[in-house]
Amino acid sequence: MHGLFKMRLSYSIVVALAVIAGAAVLSSAPKKTVLTPRDKAYYADQNTINFVRPGLIMKVLAANIAADGTLSVDYKLTDTKGLGLDRLGITTPGSVSISFLVAYIPKGETQYVSYITRQRTSTDGKNTVTQATGENT
Repeated sequence: MHGLFKMRLSYSIVVALAVIAGAAVLSSAPKKTVLTPRDKAYYADQNTINFVRPGLIMKVLAANIAADGTLSVDYKLTDTKGLGLDRLGITTPGSVSISFLVAYIPKGETQYVSYITRQRTSTDGKNTVTQATGENT
């Protein structure tokens, strides 16, 4: 009986090692992509796909209004891991469209007043309103 126990134990060890080796081979096999030719990423090289991470972090570093009314904003764009992003998408994948609404809240009020506005007329031409608008230049 002792010999039968050793043989069963050896067989169990061999099976366990085979399962572990099979799992290692399967996990190291190239992953099938779920992208199709309809997806833009299908045409990207693997380095670009590996680079892209979801999420965008924008930090406003400074905002100023000069005496002549010129507005300026210094900001930083990064991905979720802190890697800087190129707004135009030249050195990093994908462009980022940004616009700013420049406004203030008068003392004692709860509603903001925009520095930049535009006029909009209803489709029937009867009503015209002033709307806050963004700036991206």
